[in-house]
Amino acid sequence: MRITPLDIQQKQFPTQLFRGFDVEEVYAFLEVVREEMEDLLRENAALKEKMILMDSQMKEFRNM
Repeated sequence: MRITPLDIQQKQFPTQLFRGFDVEEVYAFLEVVREEMEDLLRENAALKEKMILMDSQMKEFRNM
């Protein structure tokens, strides 16, 4: 299963009556994780595009 930034943003955590957690702290953490994941996905896409371009250039140089 691939997790997207939207999945992280929309994740809901159930709480138990006496053993809950600080909801705001969890959501703040999820926001940081979502932002980092978005940055990594953008960087990954840019690197893939660059790799395709360089692969194309290498093929041209080989054909010379």
